[in-house]
Amino acid sequence: MPSLPRPALVALFLLALAGCRPGSRLASHRTIHDIEGKPREVPAQVRRVACLDVLCYSSMIVLGEADKVISIQVNAARAPWVDRVRPPKGIVQLVSTPTLETLLSQRPDVVFGGYGGGKESEAMARAGLVQVRAQPFGKKAATAAEFVADQQRMVRVFAETMGPEAKVRAEAWCGWFDSTVRFVRSRTDTIPKERRPRAYYVRGPSPLTTHGPGSYVTWYGEMAGADMVVERMGFGKQGGAGSVVMEDLLRWDPEVVFMGRLQPASLVRDDSRWKGIAAVQSGRILEMPAGVFFWDGGTECGLLLLWMAKHLHPGLFADVDLRAEVQRYYRRFYRTELTPAEADLLLAGKDPHGKRSNPWGI
Repeated sequence: MPSLPRPALVALFLLALAGCRPGSRLASHRTIHDIEGKPREVPAQVRRVACLDVLCYSSMIVLGEADKVISIQVNAARAPWVDRVRPPKGIVQLVSTPTLETLLSQRPDVVFGGYGGGKESEAMARAGLVQVRAQPFGKKAATAAEFVADQQRMVRVFAETMGPEAKVRAEAWCGWFDSTVRFVRSRTDTIPKERRPRAYYVRGPSPLTTHGPGSYVTWYGEMAGADMVVERMGFGKQGGAGSVVMEDLLRWDPEVVFMGRLQPASLVRDDSRWKGIAAVQSGRILEMPAGVFFWDGGTECGLLLLWMAKHLHPGLFADVDLRAEVQRYYRRFYRTELTPAEADLLLAGKDPHGKRSNPWGI
């Protein structure tokens, strides 16, 4: 084979060198896959993140990437324990999906989420924004195992986008979540339906607003040993919020009511329509905790599973120390040391000041 002339060799060398320079497209970008399996080209080093996904900020804290977040949803910014763990100081708080002009002005390397569907994604792509969907929104898992895998895949998508150190932390979280699920299900999977308390989740702000079949809370309730009455409903097949009618609740007669989104037990207890419901008569109206995000979604969901299992079947989970579990989680994944008193406040469904309220109604 004849040798190339020296000028050609030099040209090839310079071309190869250009392809490896940090400023080149090849070296400065990499391909990841979002929750839907779609390839996305993201910067090799992601430095600025816009969180349109409500679960993004708490996930970034777990992954050690919160310092790169430039905007978050207001309900993520005002969760009761977020200031104790990672105050969102200097981060833009969004009350709705921002305009493209607003997003472009923030100069994000990556936009996580967005709930506007295909048209929104197309508009972002035309504007040159890199959108990555991480939350399995609009997808209904067929089995508990598939649901668990979806939650792990969500955290892994966040991590893959952010880089190698985030991926190490993601695998640690996935391992904890998997072992927590296996522990609870090893005791609840064999509970027959007739021994499972009928349970209902109040999302609020109305006591008749709940989450449909396939939602986070429904899956965690079933895995924790409940008979979630929402499974009898005809709406919300993808797990979204929706309303039931009082006649259905009277017929289902839940024995346990979980109050989510920091809604007070009085919302149900003081409503005369509920006085005949079994949960009201027995006093089993349980105010669900909320941490760095509401426990009806996000990375603290394994704690929700333990909490529900302990309250639904106290004898079966007598050996579970919820205070210790919360402290271990916050220490390991949030790098925050909660005192016993703080852990108790959190488990009582209160904020660090001992209050429980959701003044913004979301």
